[in-house]
Amino acid sequence: MAEHIHRNWSITTQATEKGFIFRCRLLQQDGSCEPEIGAKAYGYFQNEAEAILAGMVWIDRQQLPDHLDGLLFDNEEPEG
Repeated sequence: MAEHIHRNWSITTQATEKGFIFRCRLLQQDGSCEPEIGAKAYGYFQNEAEAILAGMVWIDRQQLPDHLDGLLFDNEEPEG
């Protein structure tokens, strides 16, 4: 699992059987992520770089870039 900071969000990535997953969570002023804020988006992607990019675009535009084939799940944990 890796963590990347974009604006005031934390993007974490993790390898799963279905591909790389990203999770975006809003950072607090002290740099922590409060559990009740939770995840804002998840997605499965073929590699970690695509997952990070998708997380950054989701933060900026609240949608995924057209050229990425990942699946996006707003405010819910994907299965598996």
